[in-house]
Amino acid sequence: METAAQMLLSGIGKISNKVSGYKNFSASGGLPTSQKYTGLPSVTYGVIKRAHEISEELMKQIDAASKARDQAREQVEQRNYEIAIEISQLEAAIVTLKEEVSKKSSELQNLEHVVAERGTRISEIEMEMELDAAVALANLAGQAAAGICSSSAAAEHSSDMAGSRSLRPSTKRGTRQSMTQAEKEERRMRRVLANRESARQTIRRRQALRDELTKKVAYLRLENDSMKLEKELATQEYLSLRGTNALLKEQIAITVRGEIDINSAATEMEPSDQQTAAGSVRPLFVPACAWFLPLPHEGSTGIGSSSSLTPCQSAAENEKGPRGDLQVKLATTEDEQYQDAGSRQIQTPDEVLHKVATASAAAAEARKRRKELTKLKHHYAR
Repeated sequence: METAAQMLLSGIGKISNKVSGYKNFSASGGLPTSQKYTGLPSVTYGVIKRAHEISEELMKQIDAASKARDQAREQVEQRNYEIAIEISQLEAAIVTLKEEVSKKSSELQNLEHVVAERGTRISEIEMEMELDAAVALANLAGQAAAGICSSSAAAEHSSDMAGSRSLRPSTKRGTRQSMTQAEKEERRMRRVLANRESARQTIRRRQALRDELTKKVAYLRLENDSMKLEKELATQEYLSLRGTNALLKEQIAITVRGEIDINSAATEMEPSDQQTAAGSVRPLFVPACAWFLPLPHEGSTGIGSSSSLTPCQSAAENEKGPRGDLQVKLATTEDEQYQDAGSRQIQTPDEVLHKVATASAAAAEARKRRKELTKLKHHYAR
């Protein structure tokens, strides 16, 4: 009896130490005691009571782990939904940016073609104006020389014919004709100069238009570059979100596998619902004595008698060999597997939240860079 009691105490002590990470059962000062039983029945009562407490604590931990797993799964599903929405928005933005880039590129090519045509036309007009100016100067020089000769001849002719009254009307008519010719020449020269000034103004206007078109081409080129950079940033963000989505899917798979492990461990740890012939419940593990007595109830008879303990005592004395130690080791291994699965499941939501926070920080950085590019674009547009 003493050996059986020591085995029970050592076994329940080891189990209590295994689950001390969840609750410290040794702080209560030993096993629960009963005022009704003494000796080995009292020890058996304490072991059964402690086993029930351990099983209840393990069930609480399983429920808490299940709640944490469900919450993590909901968060992962919500984040997957948000990532899917962001990916669709980014794809739409990328398509829009591609269309705008192609449109701006075509406009840029058209403007470059127009600027080239205007430059060619301006150079041709400048050459024509230089030729016209040279011809006009030559004509002015010839006409000035001819006017000097005609004026000297007219003066000599008028002095010779001053005494003749019959020739005065013809002299006056010739002077009037020569003055009319000089006025015509002066008017023509004024028209030539006015045309030259108008051509110069036209050239200035076209040069200003060419400068404006050049500035517009530079602005469109800068805007095109910024849109290409924004497209690259959007593509990078899309790839980052796609990688985050893949990581979350892997995390879901790991969570599901952890759930399967916990369910299998819980199935092994939970007592069976079936009752034995003696009315006892299947224990948490199979110790040296393969059956336990149920919890004592008020008014129960026959359980505390010495005759009912005789089979257990004999079995405990016969099972002191390696078979009992092997059963204790098997139960210990099952508890360790369950504890590892529970700890792995509890650590999973933190890892998920860390990865989600990293992806959110990357997306915020990309949005910040897009804002800076927009500011630079508006600055150069001014």
